Amino acid sequence: MFENLLIQSVIESIRVGSLYALMALGITLTVSVLKLPNFAHAEYITVGAYTALIVSLNWSTNPALVLGMAFIITAIVAYGSHRAVFKPMSKHASSIYTMLLASFAVGLILRYILFIIVDIYGLADRQVQVPQRLVMRVGNVPVTNRFFWALIGGVGCMIVLSLLLN
Repeated sequence: MFENLLIQSVIESIRVGSLYALMALGITLTVSVLKLPNFAHAEYITVGAYTALIVSLNWSTNPALVLGMAFIITAIVAYGSHRAVFKPMSKHASSIYTMLLASFAVGLILRYILFIIVDIYGLADRQVQVPQRLVMRVGNVPVTNRFFWALIGGVGCMIVLSLLLN
């Protein structure tokens, strides 16, 4: 019993840690390239997550399509906020503090738009409907394809970005 709980905790920690690593890569890249910590970054991640949820519930459970649509919609939202807020401010040589405040504002705007959408469509307690297949067992603990998607995605992105930036 204890061994299974320990193994399950380690596997889940690796999966969640890989997802956190992916999120951290985005904000790290933004800070290193633009020299601006964009505090709306978490909301962009949330836009992607809810896009994946909506696509998986309404159109397809194909992981490639779900991830692709989440990426495209999130990129459009991020680009739109850049064009509407950050680009005009950088043209006027706004200070870093003003840009930080603007990133907080963009984050709040996106957060409350998401709250409204989630409330209207009742998405708060729903899960992304991507097929989950048993890949292997470690002891009595099942390891699914979602674990490997997260692990390969997290480690793969770290390696690719490290090679590109160094």
